[in-house]
Amino acid sequence: MLLVPSNAKAVELASWTFETGYNNSDLVYTPNTDSWAQIGSNWFKDGQPQILPNTFVGTQSNYYVTGKTSRYWEINEGYSNHVFRIVNDTEANSITDYTDKSQHNNYYEIQFPTTGYRNISIAYAIAYGDNAAADIHAVYSVDNGTTWKNSNVGYTATGWWTYNENTAYLNADAKNKEKVIVRLIFGNGYSSNWNMDYLTISGESTGDTPSTSTLTFSAPDAEGIAPASVTQALTTTYTIPSNFTVYKEGYTLTGWSDGTTTYSIGDNYTFTEDNTVLSAVFTANTVSLADRTAATEIVWSFRRDQGAPIVSWQGSGHDNHIWVGQATIGGQSIDVKMSLDASSGKFSNTGNTDCTQTTSGTTFVIPSCKDAVVELQCHGSFTITTTTIDESSTYDSGSGTATVTYTVTGTTGQSTIVIGDGSYYRYVKITLPAQPTRTITIGDAKYATYYNSVAYTLPANLQAATVDGNSGGTLTLNYRYNAGDVVPGGTAVLLKATAAGDYTLTMQPADATAAPAGNLLYGSDVATTTTGGGTGAKYYALQYGANAKSTVLGFYWVNADGAAFMSGAHKAWLALPATTPANFFALDDETTGIKAVETSPVYAGKYYDLQGRQVAQPTKGLYIVNGKKVIIK
Repeated sequence: MLLVPSNAKAVELASWTFETGYNNSDLVYTPNTDSWAQIGSNWFKDGQPQILPNTFVGTQSNYYVTGKTSRYWEINEGYSNHVFRIVNDTEANSITDYTDKSQHNNYYEIQFPTTGYRNISIAYAIAYGDNAAADIHAVYSVDNGTTWKNSNVGYTATGWWTYNENTAYLNADAKNKEKVIVRLIFGNGYSSNWNMDYLTISGESTGDTPSTSTLTFSAPDAEGIAPASVTQALTTTYTIPSNFTVYKEGYTLTGWSDGTTTYSIGDNYTFTEDNTVLSAVFTANTVSLADRTAATEIVWSFRRDQGAPIVSWQGSGHDNHIWVGQATIGGQSIDVKMSLDASSGKFSNTGNTDCTQTTSGTTFVIPSCKDAVVELQCHGSFTITTTTIDESSTYDSGSGTATVTYTVTGTTGQSTIVIGDGSYYRYVKITLPAQPTRTITIGDAKYATYYNSVAYTLPANLQAATVDGNSGGTLTLNYRYNAGDVVPGGTAVLLKATAAGDYTLTMQPADATAAPAGNLLYGSDVATTTTGGGTGAKYYALQYGANAKSTVLGFYWVNADGAAFMSGAHKAWLALPATTPANFFALDDETTGIKAVETSPVYAGKYYDLQGRQVAQPTKGLYIVNGKKVIIK
């Protein structure tokens, strides 16, 4: 692909460097000609500063940088420079939709006019105080903050003294405006300090016809990294790339939208005079890997000549990447994630098109099952002998060659690959065997929850109940399904067994019986955040309590105040109205009711794999603990 340098007359509209002194008038800080002087800690609760630019077009007061946290800000020394620092060391963002202004709590904000200019971009360099590659989400508003749109996501460097330059691009609706507002929102889970080294706003005159424009991809609500921005000559076309690095649990990336037009993967986009930001379009999966009825192959290709993007990940801060492959289940293609940890190795294809440098210590975690076959291939100039699959380097075939296979014997639902030799890998592939049946394990408690969107027949010694009511602090159980009965697809149930052990469910994909109405149990085929039950609902998981209740099985809050939590794949949860006072419903051996008896939250701390199965002795891999994903390395 030919990238054409722009011949348009780019104009620097404003810039901030934080290297001068400032005059302060009612929290408006105007750069002066004095040498730099520190501005000490100022609490945001006492007012938001307006820091005016060092250079500008038009009226200086029309431009300013500010921010927001519940803590404080300062202009202070960085490593060898001076920075506008925002501190959020006691709180972190937890945002599900970056365009929802009610969720904006910790961010930098820039206000500026674009009158007479198009193709607006904001270049900035920010370092995060905890030495991590933290994400920064750019959003913008052209209606004075009423509505917000996504721009693209930037990342800090892994050292607080190192400043990655990122550029946020704005869509055509940001051109020729009296006021545009941009927020650089800190990624979820990061609480420390943020250090802005510089910021520059640029645009092109609407009176000039540009020769190039820029296409930018944005996926702020997903894991991973969106494709890199592309700049090309006007009227040329660009093929929307396949997905390798963006993932949303329970969904598949099916296209990219500019708000008006949605481009599917493989479609051609034509460059116009205006820069364009395309946002990821995800379609909810109606099937999962557990629904396969035939052998299913998933390939995670690393080859640029097969569409893989250019990446270079190595060392500290590169322990939580992903790579995406696709599986076909019942005619539907779904995204499947591979976790990738390059903190002790290297994963880089910058110098190769048919393979990726993958050095010793690089770790992959993929979904698997017993009797699945894993295949690895490196470049033909190398051989594989010491790379481990589930801690074994005894392969079924190919040891000492460029392609090896290994049959999975474990039942954890995932396999871990740790690179030893091979050096330049082309792909990881797994072939999952057909699954017309599904085996579930019920522990000594003889109870479990279960959900499947596909109907199934209950085996002997197993009953399934829905929760049909909540009255007077007692939930009403209805054991409506017994051995030999078909449980309709989409029915969340409480299973009761006569004994602990493995039970085989016979899947009935052709059964279209509707799930019963009024059930207070909900579930999902994939690991997901709990939903249902109405506004402010309280959410409960089946588990043992803590401390004095360590032997009491019941439905407990997982998070404080019954807040939503991450539930495992094919697991069910209880959702009750916001007014429900109890956070614990004891489950005894009665057949008709579960009683509410507790007044304080309980945290069980048990480990589950991504299929929702409890793991007594977790090894390396990805698990769910207290409703949240954790990685054991």
